Amino acid sequence: MWIVQIALRRPYTFVVAALLILLSTPYVLRKMPTDIFPAIDIPVVAMLWQYNGMPAKEIADRLTGSVERSMSLIDGIEHSESLSYAGAAVIKVFFHPDTDIRTAIAQVMSSSNSVYRSLPTNVAPPQVIQYSASDLPLVQLGISSSTVPETEVNDLTNNIVRTELQSKRGVAMTNPFGSKSRQITVDTDVPALLARGLTPTELSDALAAQNLILPTGTIKIDPTDYDVTLNGAIAEIPRLSELPVRTDHGATTLIRDIASVRDGPAPTTTIAHQNGERGILNSVFKIGRVSTLDVVEHVRQAITKMLELLFALTQTDPLRLGVWVPQAYADDIEQKASPLLVPANALVRDKDGTHTVIVDDQGRIDLRSVTIGRDFGREVEILEGVAANDVLVASPSDLLAQGETVSAVEAEDKANEKLVSRS
Repeated sequence: MWIVQIALRRPYTFVVAALLILLSTPYVLRKMPTDIFPAIDIPVVAMLWQYNGMPAKEIADRLTGSVERSMSLIDGIEHSESLSYAGAAVIKVFFHPDTDIRTAIAQVMSSSNSVYRSLPTNVAPPQVIQYSASDLPLVQLGISSSTVPETEVNDLTNNIVRTELQSKRGVAMTNPFGSKSRQITVDTDVPALLARGLTPTELSDALAAQNLILPTGTIKIDPTDYDVTLNGAIAEIPRLSELPVRTDHGATTLIRDIASVRDGPAPTTTIAHQNGERGILNSVFKIGRVSTLDVVEHVRQAITKMLELLFALTQTDPLRLGVWVPQAYADDIEQKASPLLVPANALVRDKDGTHTVIVDDQGRIDLRSVTIGRDFGREVEILEGVAANDVLVASPSDLLAQGETVSAVEAEDKANEKLVSRS
């Protein structure tokens, strides 16, 4: 009741306060942050360990268990969870709600550094990141091309797309799915290797000993300084096959005698398709206290700039960017034209390809070849060959011929489909 008594004694003060609130409302609404997901402040730190080639059981016994035991001195841990895969382990450390996340990350990194020396040799250092339950994939970005090689598409994705999208604070991307990274591979010829009494270890040692990155400097001759370069590193891939492995009784064995060198992609572990072509799929996340809507808007605006950069690098227009977002964010993405879908039973597939049976304005049959896109089961996307106002024949008979005159009649079923009768 005290506030009512003050309002009765000082009415002008409350009137002025009400006017100030009313006048400041537009400014406050304009500056108020908008988001779809609430901020979930649960301090969680995730560690990603990698050791390629080690099975899941060995990862759990030799890596995950040692790392979890080393975290016993970290303060504020509520519980921890771990998953061991073939070649990798993911460890999540959950802290109490009042724990400072920066201190928690520092302690986790210190613990991982202390246990690193006791782990198997060649284990990669861990990736330590802050994890949040609200860090969800907001946008799926698909990249494909019919002319640019897949390895080059992967390089353009990492150098252009990733750099452009992550320029905004709070935006992160996953490693691309379906990518083919470049890799120089030496395929050994086992019979040739055994015939010369060599082992794969000797081949590997010969490559390592003759492909070195050595420090250089400058040499001063009179008043001029010259840069000094060494040929310790192989500058051209074909020259790798000319490296000697061993000399025995005056006969030198080269790498080309026992192996073949090829410049190609690394073994593929994931596959992504876009419109029936191999492509690359990236998931865009938001990290931290960033608006979900701002992230989606940033991706939408960055697409135009990325296409210009990709066109400038390739001098062609071969790359296609496809965007998929959940329904909750669909209104914030510029909508593209709806795809043309036809019933799957309206397509005829034979040795000559895929075509449809269309009835033109004069009632004549037109057997038309089409280019199909995505297959949705009962419906198939048509990329070329059919217009939106064309009349298609569902489940066409093999007796229909090009140019034959037919007439369309209404079906007496619930679907009310159009049937074709021969004239």
